[in-house]
Amino acid sequence: MSNLANHFDFAHQFLNIASNSVDEMELRGNINSSIISDTGDESENNKIHDERRKWSDINVSLPILFCFFHGVELLMKAILFDLGIKYSKSHNLTDLLNQIKDLENPLLNKVSDCVTDILTNSPFKEHFRENNKSVDEFYHILKYAEDKKGNYTSIRTLLGNEEDGLNNFLILRSQIKLLRIEHANSRKALSNIL
Repeated sequence: MSNLANHFDFAHQFLNIASNSVDEMELRGNINSSIISDTGDESENNKIHDERRKWSDINVSLPILFCFFHGVELLMKAILFDLGIKYSKSHNLTDLLNQIKDLENPLLNKVSDCVTDILTNSPFKEHFRENNKSVDEFYHILKYAEDKKGNYTSIRTLLGNEEDGLNNFLILRSQIKLLRIEHANSRKALSNIL
């Protein structure tokens, strides 16, 4: 086995951390409200509060979303790399998707349909809209508090949404599962041809 990482390894690791984080959020219920123990001990209350909210959207939404969109980006780059096609070194998801669509390869149609759905029907599209950004700007809007022009990023729509927020992350997790299935199917079909 080679010590060199392949492009798919990177993509899957970012998608794994996003999916596994949603698993933890679901397990804990995405609780954002505070609780107070009967003991009245403030340090005990803080421990309970921190443990309860450890995997809630108020603490992990930005890294989950960044890992998700970065994983999608890396997966598209891996597909292009595997086919020997040069791709842009940018983080523009739409450009990468268009490169895959331009191949007009029926074996990649379901992967491109899946990515199209992710980019156009993300349950987090309001976050991008609220910040006057497109999903193609995920690389900055999910990593930095302000853009290159000094505009601050609002994260209001991502935090403290409890059940609705959890449902949005569950949709994201289902998108990851579908993307993995479609990618595995297309990769298997392509390897049978090549």
